[in-house]
Amino acid sequence: HAIILHGIRGNGKTTMARILSMVLNCTDVKDSYNPCLKCDSCIKIMDKNLTDIMEIDAASHNGVDDIRGILESSAYSPVDVK
Repeated sequence: HAIILHGIRGNGKTTMARILSMVLNCTDVKDSYNPCLKCDSCIKIMDKNLTDIMEIDAASHNGVDDIRGILESSAYSPVDVK
């Protein structure tokens, strides 16, 4: 599965993607919209140190080979998070 965030530069796409990934992967979520920010998953996402989450700059990775690489890497099951 993938989520595509689209918009002009500087409107918070990357920040929103990180928050959303924390909400979806938090292991100690208090309610459905607030990640704990203390569990292993939240900390790794904040530190950009989670192998299961891939952040891609589509402006510079838009070639056929880039897309092939994304498709190949998405065939693997997650290691750290759901």
